[in-house]
Order: sequence, then C-alpha cells, then structure tokens
Amino acid sequence: MKFLMCDPKFYDVFYSINPWMKIENKPSNSLAVEQWNKLVELLRSLGATVEVMEGKSYLPDIVFTANAALMIGNTAYLANFTHPERRPEKELYTVWFNLNYYETTEVVDFFEGAGDALFDYNRHLFAGYGFRSSKGGLLYYMNFCSQMGSIPVHYVQLVDPYFYHLDTCFCPLKDGFALAYPPAFSEESFATIKKYMDVIEVPEQDAKRFACNAVCLGNKVVIPSGCPETYERLSQFRYEVYDTDVSEFIKAGGACKCLTLRLDEFA
Repeated sequence: MKFLMCDPKFYDVFYSINPWMKIENKPSNSLAVEQWNKLVELLRSLGATVEVMEGKSYLPDIVFTANAALMIGNTAYLANFTHPERRPEKELYTVWFNLNYYETTEVVDFFEGAGDALFDYNRHLFAGYGFRSSKGGLLYYMNFCSQMGSIPVHYVQLVDPYFYHLDTCFCPLKDGFALAYPPAFSEESFATIKKYMDVIEVPEQDAKRFACNAVCLGNKVVIPSGCPETYERLSQFRYEVYDTDVSEFIKAGGACKCLTLRLDEFA
C-alpha cells in the first residue's frame, strides 16, 4: 500500500473551523513532528510505502492529506474545500499529483476527498455529507464512479459537528467489518451502514479519541493511542492492532487516517 503524507513542520492551529480547534489550546509543533515521524515509521514497518510532500507556512492543515482527493486508479478527484482557510491547499496538491504523474479532475461543489469518501474491501464506496462535503459535490464525482463500472455508492449523513468528516466516525475493515460511532450518523444512515457492514461499535470515550480514524493495511489496523475498548474489540475479531500517539493532531480535529491519503486505491 502507498500513502501520501505531508511534512508537519508548519502544522499549527491559528484559526478554528471545527469544534476541536481552539486557539488557546495550540499544539506543540515539536511534539507533533515527533508523533508524525513515529506514525510514518510504524506504517513503513508494516510494509507501507510513504511518499512525503512539503507544506507551506500559510497552510497549517495541509498535513491532513486525506482531504486532498479521492484516488481511483491513477486519477486524483481533487477536493474543493468548504472553508476558505483550506482552499489554497488544492494548488499544492495539484502540483504534487502532476509532478508524480497522476491525472487530476476538479469539482465545482464542495467535496473533501478521502475524508468523506471511503471504500470498503468489497469496493463499495461510502460517501459522507452534512458538514464539509455537499451531496452535490459527492454526486458529481460519484457519476465518474458509475461510468467506470459497477461501484456501489452509499450516501450517509453526518449529524454531529465533532465528527465532521466520515473518516472521523467510520472505518471500513477487512472481511466486511467496520468501526463506527453510531451517534455521528442520522438514524437512516447508520441503518445503511449496518445493511452492508458488520459494525464494531466504538464507545463515546474512544470515539472522542478518534478511534475510527484508523489506517488499515489488510488485517493490520493502526489506531490512535488511548482507545482501550476499541483496541480490545479489534483484537477479539483477530485484527492486529497497533496504537500510536497523535494527540497533538487531535487538537486540530484529525488523527492517523486524516494524516494519510491512500494513493493506490483501485490501482
């Protein structure tokens, strides 16, 4: 598996665009860099390839590369960010994708990449809307999916602003399972997830430690530290679980999955 990550040397919180971000609770950049390096080392030790792009001082959130695009084959379906603070990120992402021989395509409506569009292992696509991605933005890109063949798409509505991206409250796992935090979804949407996935429900305390914001490498699952119940539940289902401290990034509303973009989805 291949992931894109961004050097965190410019990571900071100097605006607030989600409930986790508080100017008075700034992250320690030195500690964040240390935590990021450990995540990179862990992913590489588990067999992943990690590509690293450079950030810019005026883009503190570009470290959360999951929002850059949805990757299908060699094409990056680029994000169109809801908040003006993040919109300049698209230019840097576009340059990186072009320099690395990926094709790119854009959407007019709001869409925040793999933060709100997640494939399961059966190649069903779950598309989250409600806070960042609009249903219009999702529909535009999902039309490309339908043109590629039979890629089933399931739309799910997010209702809790603390879980503003789908990948903060939902994580597809190997063998038809998924981590999910039920209160983050409308009742109908959670029923949709349960229709297609065997759900391992994440308790509130772990959800607020971003337990669902996990990185999956086959049977190996990397979760944020401090999520003991989720760690135990995953272990009971015979997943190999690895935890790592990403607490400085949680201060901006992201964790392990937010810091990575899978580049070889559908490759």
